Amino acid sequence: MKDDTPQSGRHLVERFLRRFPASTDAYRALACHAALPFVLTPELLNYLRCEFLADRTEWVAEADLLLSDLCEEIGYEQFAIKLDARAWLLAEMKQDPRLGPARMEQVARRLLAWVGHAQRNDSRFRPAETQALRWGAMVYLKERREEAVREMAAALKAAPGIEGRVVAGEDFARGERLRISEVIRNLAHQLEAYPELVEYAEATTRLLTRGRREASSGAAFSKPISVAGVELPALAPTSNPAFPLVPFEFHTVTLDERGKEIERRTLTARQFVEELAPGVSLDMVEIPGGAFLMGSPESEEGRMDREGPQHEVTVPPFFIGKFTITQAQWRVVAGWEKVEIDLKPAPSNFKGDDRPVENVSWFDVKEFCARLSKKTERQYRLPSEAEWEYACRAGTTTPFAFGKTITPEIVNYDGNYPYAKAKKGKYREETIVVGSLGVANAFGLYDMHGNVWEWCEDAFVDNYEGVPVDGSARLSEGGSSRVLRGGSYFNSAVVCRAALRGRDDARNRYHYRGVRVVVSARTL
Repeated sequence: MKDDTPQSGRHLVERFLRRFPASTDAYRALACHAALPFVLTPELLNYLRCEFLADRTEWVAEADLLLSDLCEEIGYEQFAIKLDARAWLLAEMKQDPRLGPARMEQVARRLLAWVGHAQRNDSRFRPAETQALRWGAMVYLKERREEAVREMAAALKAAPGIEGRVVAGEDFARGERLRISEVIRNLAHQLEAYPELVEYAEATTRLLTRGRREASSGAAFSKPISVAGVELPALAPTSNPAFPLVPFEFHTVTLDERGKEIERRTLTARQFVEELAPGVSLDMVEIPGGAFLMGSPESEEGRMDREGPQHEVTVPPFFIGKFTITQAQWRVVAGWEKVEIDLKPAPSNFKGDDRPVENVSWFDVKEFCARLSKKTERQYRLPSEAEWEYACRAGTTTPFAFGKTITPEIVNYDGNYPYAKAKKGKYREETIVVGSLGVANAFGLYDMHGNVWEWCEDAFVDNYEGVPVDGSARLSEGGSSRVLRGGSYFNSAVVCRAALRGRDDARNRYHYRGVRVVVSARTL
């Protein structure tokens, strides 16, 4: 537990405790008790505090903990202590002479009783969550530990095998197997007597998230193994590149015309992860095919003639970047073998590995896609204008994916120029880290509005007369002008609407122009 980087568990815990100098010990004890469950609710935290710490902490400490940077909201009134902080707190609790393993067992017994009640009476918990909570409590009890191991191994075995290429219908099963593997890995500190199970879970995770070649390098479990009487099958990678679709959760919101949040939802989407270099990966989100009305109605505030006429477009399934391409991703790909033109490894005006790359032309981003395709053997490309708008809207028909307006709290734009009846807000005057505002659209895509404009494949023409209705790009007209979408930190809210169409010469570079890449589902 020596890691003291700004995002380490130790740093997160100590930053939280500094807020309460007069009650540090009490707050530390509460955080330690709260770290044992995988999922927290206000009721569960209140239960643990009343059972163990009522004489040391007041009820307000519960809210202080749940609403702090130590926790993250994972569902409606559901929270989780961040993994690094959780590991640090559990290690602290185990070594604390006033708490130690005996107190951890007591907390585990109370947690098991509470989980049983939640299974019967609390519809907020899904079966997978109560299952993980049970296992997370049982491994702290000597008499229940092997039972938990047996259940985990059986659940892992019951998920369909990971041999063969993923096809429709198998990706959820793979996600379930990955979920179980991750639970086991997070309980590794209590499973020292069952190293084969932990290693098997780690090998499963590698195979499902990093592909055949890297998983094969581990060369683990080429034969079946037995854990607590459960025989787990061999992990045999296929001769084809692995293509797992992994579920992920995200938050999305809906705003009224004044910018007030009227709904917040936690949704799930699926993605595959392309490893570009150690520590640098590209998340590609699955977008289901469908039909939508492209363009804006004549009644939409700020509408331009180039946004019409509205027309129905049918878009095949595809994958698109969860975020715009970052500077770290660009630098990696720019170092790969040239296809047609040179690329600057660091072209951006606003520096930062996790900020979007900018100052790139349409020709630059075409070269980026060509290098990415050659290296990965997947056909990466720019989105068509229709694909971009379909992905941005994510099933909505309002000016923005978030409803009738936007605010600087969820989109990076010039807040001095709001939309509809929203109030003026912050103007950051620069790009920000991708996804850092924490809210995605209903497809799980971040920053589709604002931050940087995004190049599309299409040549620009003045309206939608005669455009393709199959989701493909229009390239036969428009000369050297290419389409840009989404607006940027530099623009007013009206420019960031889902339907607005920007344009520029394909050769131009500016500090508010970036890119998001696409892969057609049929090419995978």
